[in-house]
Amino acid sequence: MKFLNNSLLKKLRDYDETKTAFHMPGHMRNKETFKTLSEFIGLDITEIDGFDDLHHPEEILKESMDISKKLWNTEGSFYLVNGSTSGIFSAVYSLTKPKDKILIARNCHKSIYHSIEVFDLNFEYVYPKYDESLGIFLSIDANDIEKILRKNSDIKVVLITSPTYEGVVSDIEKIANTVHKHDAKLIVDEAHGASFGLSNYFPKSSIQLGADITIQSLHKTLMSLTQTAILHISDKNLYSKIRKSLEIFQTSSPSYILMSSMDYCIRSIEQNGENLFNNWRENLKYFYEKCKNLENLRVLSNIILDDIFELDNSKITILTNKTDISGYELMNILRSEYDIELEMASFKYVIAYTGIGISIKSLDKLIYALFDIDKKLNLGVCKNFIFNKLLLKRKLSIKDAVMSNLTEVFLKNSISKISGEYVWAYPPGIPILTPGEIITEEVLNLFQKYREENIDLRFSKSKCNDKINIINKK
Repeated sequence: MKFLNNSLLKKLRDYDETKTAFHMPGHMRNKETFKTLSEFIGLDITEIDGFDDLHHPEEILKESMDISKKLWNTEGSFYLVNGSTSGIFSAVYSLTKPKDKILIARNCHKSIYHSIEVFDLNFEYVYPKYDESLGIFLSIDANDIEKILRKNSDIKVVLITSPTYEGVVSDIEKIANTVHKHDAKLIVDEAHGASFGLSNYFPKSSIQLGADITIQSLHKTLMSLTQTAILHISDKNLYSKIRKSLEIFQTSSPSYILMSSMDYCIRSIEQNGENLFNNWRENLKYFYEKCKNLENLRVLSNIILDDIFELDNSKITILTNKTDISGYELMNILRSEYDIELEMASFKYVIAYTGIGISIKSLDKLIYALFDIDKKLNLGVCKNFIFNKLLLKRKLSIKDAVMSNLTEVFLKNSISKISGEYVWAYPPGIPILTPGEIITEEVLNLFQKYREENIDLRFSKSKCNDKINIINKK
């Protein structure tokens, strides 16, 4: 393809064929000694002459990121080789100082909580609407943000997730207008929406709707390699702050393999995006049309819900809530009996993730499996796993909690104590409990329901899931 002639990948291949290495990495591109790695090491170099520097881009990487600016119509776009997490940290660090207060959505990813911990921030929650019958968070209401900002004039930043893992999108334009009216900044974790703004089939990107900073994971839905992401800004005055922050939170030795995959991804979309997105769109339409005939299982995109502003159809959310099995059971059946590995499961649904490379062959295999399973199911009420909002009371900041003296106790002895650690199920990596919150019977009951489904809870400090670290007040 013509665009490869100008790509970083082509440049790396040419270099591998003509130059002898006396520079890092230590494998020295020795394909004879390291035959198993031979398909990778030829492209693995350090910042040598002619290959630009991610932290000070002036040549091919600058050109590539400038293409990204045009594709998403931004004031600046920055490649990330430490995933969206490094983008979240950089965004929060650029817009806050210690003890500032930010507003976050309760269903934010753990990386956002970690940034609050590291930067010693105070925070308030905004709760997305929640559908108990489906077991999913819905869109965030701008009016709820408005009420919180009126009561908390010291909030500097609002940080929300859109789309969610399930593909739920919030009204970013209205939210951005609300946030800016209160002189705050809006960061959107759009990690699951790298396709947004690139095709009319998908929603617009939040960076095009008023967000100040948007972070997307290129690897999640596009053709870039795992660990690659991109950060966009809508205000050129943020450029120097973000650039400095990225030097802190990204490696000083970025992988040229990862960067070449980002460059390839962006140039592919620039040159052939219409065909790629059209193929993805038609494949998804084919899938959803076929699944309209399921009798017991249902697909979220085939249902109309008033409290979802918009839905990203690339996330295939298959609902089990009107059947006699849970999402976890469905995921296990698909894995063990049909050799289909899904992205994640929850109590009342599973997610079959799709990306720009999804094929009709793969979708047909999933369609066959779903109909085969569907005819064996009975209509009924899915096991009564209701995830309440868990309005847990906070006694300490996350930073103060994790820095306190801690004692490990059995969970049954932790009620009314202050948690000294995070607890979450992964994926999706949304904390159920955070340091500084009071442990309640309600949250312990939820832990038990995860165990009954053989889902491992992740405790950030305790090595076994029947114990937890609490604040030792002595």
